[in-house]
Amino acid sequence: MTDQGTQQPAKPFEEQSFIKAVSAVARWLGIAASILSLVLLVHEAFAVSVVAPFQRILDAYAYVVDRALAPFDAPMREVLAYFRGVLDINLELRPHWRHVFVLM
Repeated sequence: MTDQGTQQPAKPFEEQSFIKAVSAVARWLGIAASILSLVLLVHEAFAVSVVAPFQRILDAYAYVVDRALAPFDAPMREVLAYFRGVLDINLELRPHWRHVFVLM
């Protein structure tokens, strides 16, 4: 409960609209990235062919994701090597780990 004498002033309308707009854009970008990751994984796993324009979109998306997450390859390999030693199982980092990471 808040004391009526100490209520926080409301945010200006413009600030609230901007925050909602940025939130909506971020949400839709996340949804688009998830859909593209899922389509790319299905495309690679089941050798499903796609039409040429959509293939170009998938190629561009794969390029961006690969470049954005490439710096994390070495640390991920070190973590897997640690768990490989601790758990005594064969763990390896597959090339599609980045697209699975985007889905998560």
